[in-house]
Amino acid sequence: NGSTVLALPAVDLTTSIGGGIGALASQTAASAGNTAFGDNALNKDTSGSANSAFGYTALMNTTTGTNNTAIGYQAGYNDISTGNNTEVGASAGYGNSTGINNVLIGRNAGFGNFPTSTYSTTVAIGQNSGSALTTGNSNTLVGAQSGGAITSGANNTIIGYQAGNTLLGGSNNILIGNGGTPALTSTPASTNQLNIGNTIYGNLSQPAI
Repeated sequence: NGSTVLALPAVDLTTSIGGGIGALASQTAASAGNTAFGDNALNKDTSGSANSAFGYTALMNTTTGTNNTAIGYQAGYNDISTGNNTEVGASAGYGNSTGINNVLIGRNAGFGNFPTSTYSTTVAIGQNSGSALTTGNSNTLVGAQSGGAITSGANNTIIGYQAGNTLLGGSNNILIGNGGTPALTSTPASTNQLNIGNTIYGNLSQPAI
C-alpha cells in the first residue's frame, strides 16, 4: 500500500533501524542506536537513544527515554522519559511514564496506572505482578499476581502466587508463600511484616523474629 515497513531513519543512517509502519517515525538527529520492529514501535522517539522495541506499539510514547528494552504487544507503551528498563510480555510496564531501572517480565507485569505511574527500581516477574503500581519504588515481586494491588507501597519483597495481593500502601514487608493463605495476603497498609509460609512470623521493626 506504499507504506514504509523497513527503514533506516534519514537522520541516523548508521545506528538505528525500524521495521513496521510508523516505527521510529519521529526520530531526529538527537537519537541514535535505536531498534524498533512492530507497527508504531518507538513511534514518538525524538531524542531517546539505545532503545530496543519489538512488538506492536512497544515503547510507542517514548520521546527521550534511553537504554530501554521492550518486547511484546504494547510493552513499555508509555515509557516517555524512562531509562534502563527491561519490559518483556504483553503490556508489561504499560503505564509507567518516568520510572527507571525496572525489570518487568510477564503479561501486565508492572502495568501501572496509565498514564501517571512513575515507580522505579522494581522487579516484577509473573503475570499481573505489580500490575497496579503507581509510585511504589524498590519492590521485588515474583509470582503471578504477587503484589498485584500495590500502588504506593515500597521496599517489599513478595514471592509466591497471589502473595501480598491485598497490599496497597504497605512497605518494608517480606512475604513468601502462596497468597491463598490469609496471612500472606496481608492488609492494605501492612508494614514491616515478615511471613514465610505462615510458619515464620516477625515484625521487621524489632530486633528478632
